[in-house]
Amino acid sequence: MYNHCLPQEGYTLLYNHLTNMIGRVMNPLELTNIQRALEQCKTPDSPLFTSLAQDRFFVDDACYEELAADVQYTTRRYNGIFSPIILASEQCNFRCSYCYEEFKRGNISDDVINAFIKYIRKNLRNYTGVSIGWFGGEPLLAAKEIERISTAVIDICAQGRKPYSAHMTTNGYLLDAAMVERMLRCKVTHYQITLDGMAEHHNQTRALINGWPTFERIIANLRGIRDQVKARQLSIAIRTNITKPQLSRLEEYGSFMATEFGNDPRFSFLFRLAGDWGGERVQGMKDELAESLDTVYTRLLNSGVKLSQTDTFNLMGNPICYAADRNSFILGSDGTMYKCTVRFDKEYNHLGHISGNGDLFLDYDKLNQWLAQPIRKVEKCASCTTWALCRNRTCPARIFDEASDEANCSIEFSSLDAILRLFDRLNSEYVKEYA
Repeated sequence: MYNHCLPQEGYTLLYNHLTNMIGRVMNPLELTNIQRALEQCKTPDSPLFTSLAQDRFFVDDACYEELAADVQYTTRRYNGIFSPIILASEQCNFRCSYCYEEFKRGNISDDVINAFIKYIRKNLRNYTGVSIGWFGGEPLLAAKEIERISTAVIDICAQGRKPYSAHMTTNGYLLDAAMVERMLRCKVTHYQITLDGMAEHHNQTRALINGWPTFERIIANLRGIRDQVKARQLSIAIRTNITKPQLSRLEEYGSFMATEFGNDPRFSFLFRLAGDWGGERVQGMKDELAESLDTVYTRLLNSGVKLSQTDTFNLMGNPICYAADRNSFILGSDGTMYKCTVRFDKEYNHLGHISGNGDLFLDYDKLNQWLAQPIRKVEKCASCTTWALCRNRTCPARIFDEASDEANCSIEFSSLDAILRLFDRLNSEYVKEYA
């Protein structure tokens, strides 16, 4: 029930939402014969059928796929890893045209740092591990604070024999090779960095606070990381927020990035729509906001460039926002606890605070609204075979919106056919061929 079939000229692409597997079936006639045999309640005598069944594109009648999806959903949302996102600094050296943040506070305070370390020390036994996400503002404005927290928590986890990992969302301006080496000692191994197309467009949407351009500095930093940092566990997702003006030079941008970073498997590329996430700045570019990623993927497909899509693939398998996870919280620089990194101004996003002695004081009535399942399926969900995997919770904050009765599909689901064609054309490692 979770299969998606996409016929191509001479072969067929298969995608299974439950297993997140992509298959290329080179004999579509044999696939048709298998389906006909199954409709007649016959077991096909076919090596292709055996291979597809092993990879769960076909399952036995006794298999309750919805239960498997339910277990998968619950396991992901209620896993035992403590996954806080820490606003290391709520200031930023950029003033992006679509940014929603107001930059009311500065770096995380000493009192909050001490409180967080105390919380980890007191509560590590309740978790299977710790995974910290560094966010802002711009987190690298607080590099020393990140090092201080990381050193303490890594030591506590080592003593408690619990795994520790970290990732960071940064604008990349301060992330030169030397900074990456510093952050590697803090076990920060994955980064998301935004580049909004070629310099002409990027510098219009992502300028410094004084209006100066940033494209060349970020590219220079990425080249330095590529050439000077040898750590293989490092991964960098270059995110591009798409607006209408960028589309005209998308192929050029793709070719440029493929030439610069396409041969380094540590770099992958993620495309998103620049959106209205709140705030005043975005009002000046309303007419530039694009509505669909299909055009983006089609242009990339036709351009022939090869850009790793690792992060896109991972999101296909787990499209639900971290805010739906039981053990995911946002720690503000002043100790305020949130659930979402976007809706900071909404009261329902203010869950509580961390006390000086390392205790979390949370409003569980609010928290339960973020975690609870929808009471009913909306019309589109009622006919969707992947309901059990997402529960219309791709963005759990939508439950608080007036339009919460609408389907809340992920970008990867909405543009699935275009993404599958792109993976296919890339001869991606994620596509398994069935002869």
